[in-house]
Amino acid sequence: MMRKAAAFLLLLSVPLSLCAYELNKSVHIRFGMPSKNGAIFNKSGFILLHSNKKKVPLWVSYRLEKEDLENPVKLMRDYRPEPKLKKGRRAELSDYKKRGMYDRARMVPLKDMLRDEKLMKQAQYLSNVCPMHNKLNRKRWRELENKVRGFVKNKSTAWVMAGPVFKDTNNDGKKDNFGMLGKNKVWIPTNFFKIIVYQAKDYSFHAIAFMFINREQKKPLSEYVVAIDEIEKHTGFNFLHLLPDQVEKIMETKIPKKEEIDYFLNCDK
Repeated sequence: MMRKAAAFLLLLSVPLSLCAYELNKSVHIRFGMPSKNGAIFNKSGFILLHSNKKKVPLWVSYRLEKEDLENPVKLMRDYRPEPKLKKGRRAELSDYKKRGMYDRARMVPLKDMLRDEKLMKQAQYLSNVCPMHNKLNRKRWRELENKVRGFVKNKSTAWVMAGPVFKDTNNDGKKDNFGMLGKNKVWIPTNFFKIIVYQAKDYSFHAIAFMFINREQKKPLSEYVVAIDEIEKHTGFNFLHLLPDQVEKIMETKIPKKEEIDYFLNCDK
């Protein structure tokens, strides 16, 4: 069922009305919090769970609508430590000074949070940042971020969940304990995931998920495929637990057909 690949994708449809069951009242975690084992920050435009041990977000979750991408403020890059965390429980700017091949990668993309300056500032706190290999961050990860925005602009509102994975070994059998950065020992992830959930006009639900090894990835996005429950297995999270059990099981285990994958990846063309 699982392809041997460095990243993963799931896309399927389930006819279901949003009014048929009770979801979370927060628009940013409609399908439930994946985990509560950490420090939860409810920002203006997203929610995240931060690990005070690893000094990185464990997951981020937010709703993205077409209107959120209109009339953006001027983009300004300005990383800062999380003001709601004490020193010793957070990453500092100094931790990333000698980061080598690793970028400061935002799990909530800055371009998704440009509808006002407050959101833009919150997205640049280091509580939203992980060390990511620069060739992953600037290529496949950035390409995926662009695909999500293109999909929201042209097709549908989306709920986006993303974060790091920490594995002893990767799918290719290599040991990927990438170590830590800086005085505060910021953990370097072995992998990264991104999950997108949306509802079509016919009320069918769709879920699409990717997971990348934290190094350069050269294959097309469509090659990086696995079910959501594969990500859950490696993170210990439960992403869609507020959905009815049968619906959740289908959405998390089925592998999409090629045309379903293409629908998402080519929606911005």
